[in-house]
Amino acid sequence: MAVLNTTSSLSNEVAVYYERRFLERARAMLVHQEGAQLRALEGNAGKQVIFNRFRPLALATTALSTEGTNPAFVSLVDDQVTVTLAEYANSVQVSRLLGTVDIDDRDKEKIDVVAQNMGETLDALVRNALHSGATALTTGANLTAANVAQAVATLKENKALMYDGTFGWIGKIQPQTEYDLILTTTWQSAAAYSNVQALYAGEIGALYGVRFLVTNQGYTTAGTPVTYDNYIHGRESFGVYDNQLDAPKLYIVTGADSNNPAERFHVISWAGQFASVVLNSNWVINVVTQASIS
Repeated sequence: MAVLNTTSSLSNEVAVYYERRFLERARAMLVHQEGAQLRALEGNAGKQVIFNRFRPLALATTALSTEGTNPAFVSLVDDQVTVTLAEYANSVQVSRLLGTVDIDDRDKEKIDVVAQNMGETLDALVRNALHSGATALTTGANLTAANVAQAVATLKENKALMYDGTFGWIGKIQPQTEYDLILTTTWQSAAAYSNVQALYAGEIGALYGVRFLVTNQGYTTAGTPVTYDNYIHGRESFGVYDNQLDAPKLYIVTGADSNNPAERFHVISWAGQFASVVLNSNWVINVVTQASIS
């Protein structure tokens, strides 16, 4: 997603190093985005995109009344989903004094902090989209294998598209609800199948055809008791979008200008356009549960 953008005072070798380090730290945070429809929207085409999703046609189980005649026309019915790109950013200023006395070689730790902030911010935006757009299944109890089976059955009933491979669904849970779920005897650790397929970020295991990822940025609702969102979804159920001309990325600005004439500081930032939206609420099930630990 990100591309490094620096001043000419940085060598190509340093720029590549910065970019690689930044991306590694940011991507590790992007758990909620796993399995999304990822698209870089064309630039200079407006900030709002409308998706049309056609509903399935009713089954044609009645035979034609007269041989050789054409069937009557039926109407296509579509649902529209709108996503609007918005700008997000954060920035830190590093003084020249700090840069010359700090033991942090080449700003590695500071870049890590900025990268983590970008990853966590974008991940939270996707999480919020899942929370607002999913179909809720409130259990009133802790997360169990039965809850997972019910969510999978609902996805199948709703004709949700499955992911390719051994497991057709993806689940995103929290550390508190993970504790309850992995106690089931039918739980399969990711270590058991990691040698045959690549793992998603945060992937911990599988159950009833669902590959589960754990994140400490899950959506929680305060109260007595606290409740936790746990998402189980199919393919093409939600989207993550940026602008190909302004995707979220790292910026390092060094050198003197009118705002920094004595070059007393340099700036490390991330910025870019981003949006996330649920495309079909029937294909994202939010299993709302309590937890044994908090």
